[in-house]
Parts: sequence; structure tokens; C-alpha cells
Amino acid sequence: MKKRAGNIVKTSFIVSAIAAGLIAQAQLAAANPWNDMTTVGTAAITSSGNLQLTTDGNSETGAAWQNTPVSTLQSFTTTFSFSLISTANPQADGIAFVMQGQGKGAIGDAGGYIGADISKAVGSEIHTWYNNQVGFFQNGSPYTAKSAPFNMAVNNSLIGTETVSYNAASNLLTMTGNINGNSVSDSLGVNLDALFGSTMYVGFTGGTGGSYSDQEITDWSGINAAVPEPATMLLLGAGLIGLGGTVRRKRA
Repeated sequence: MKKRAGNIVKTSFIVSAIAAGLIAQAQLAAANPWNDMTTVGTAAITSSGNLQLTTDGNSETGAAWQNTPVSTLQSFTTTFSFSLISTANPQADGIAFVMQGQGKGAIGDAGGYIGADISKAVGSEIHTWYNNQVGFFQNGSPYTAKSAPFNMAVNNSLIGTETVSYNAASNLLTMTGNINGNSVSDSLGVNLDALFGSTMYVGFTGGTGGSYSDQEITDWSGINAAVPEPATMLLLGAGLIGLGGTVRRKRA
């Protein structure tokens, strides 16, 4: 009887440790979004803790990728805030949250390609200059997003936030956000596993051309995967305990 009680306590401890580890990992990623990033091109982490993709130069391209690949088989949500500021009118050329399978050194072209024209890439863009597009693009083609609900080209400052989510069961990407007080949203059906395999790289890209802009990601939640809730882990623990008891009874 004492041995069985000991096994139950041990199993419960293991399950609790797994749950705590998963939750701690998710919290760490959210609290330190730039600790696990590789910057490419003109991208850099500023002294104020922002991710700057382009500065005030012409024909710049910057990208930053999370070093740890993300599972394409699991649902996730991510939220980021951004600031695009320029004295040029219109400013150029835009930024994007990008998912790709090329690796953490990937970077596309400057100008209207906003560094996102990467093979098979999928993402959500804020496409300035006269392109004036907001939403999802695919196949590494930033020019395929839908038109913005307002004229971004006349604004020297674009401040906003976006939340991008992926439902792995229905293969659906959704985006909601706000830019200068204007609501934006979009959706795209895409099977990320079929496109990239079981894992992919996520991050941000930005580009300028003949015009310029200081393009920064001012905050990022990181990738928040669908981590089992504590109640779910307790049910799993109870199941494991019950299974252990069944096995012992059979052996007896």
C-alpha cells in the first residue's frame, strides 16, 4: 500500500513538473521576445528595446527571426505592436510578420518587396508607399494582400498593433488589428505543415526603396502555442495514475 501511494505521489510530481515547465517556457518567451532572435541586414535591437527593421536610409532591408523553429502542427497566437515614422511623404515601404521555411538567415529584397519575398513565405503585411495594403500575403508575394481600409500613404506616422492566430485543425490564419485608430482584419486558409514541413521560422521583415522610414516593432508577445491548461494536466495525471493502478492489479 505504501509503495502504491509512493508511485502515485511520484507520478503526480512528474506531471506537475511537466506542466510547470511548459507554462514557464511560454512565459519566458513572452517576457523576453528578443532573446531568441537573429537579426539580418539593417535589423537591430535598439537601446530602448525595440526591433528596428529599417532606419532613415534608402533601399534598406532588415529581418529578424526567432532562432527556435515553431511547430506547424500546433495552433498559436502572436501579438505585436509597431511604429512606422518618416518625414518622407509617402513613406516607404512597409513591414511584415512572416512565416517561412528557409532558415534564420533568410532575407528578401528592398523596396516594395519589404524583405518578405522569400520562397513560399506567408505573412501579414503593412504595405505603405502607394501600395496601401494590409493583411495576408502568400507564396512570397507581398503585393497580393488586400487594400487597406484607409489611405496610409498620407500618414507620416503609422502606429498600431496586430494579433495573428493559426488554427492547426482548420488550417486557418486570422488577423485582427488597429492602425491609427482604424480596425483591420483578414483571414487566409493555408496548411503550414504541407507548405513548410513540421516546423517553420517566424519573424519580421521590413524594407525601404527610394523613400525611407524608421520601421520598428515596439512590442512582441512571442509565439504563444496552445499549451495544455493546468486542469488538463491534472486530468492527464489522474489518467496516468489510474493506468498505473490497473497495470499493478493485472500483475498481481
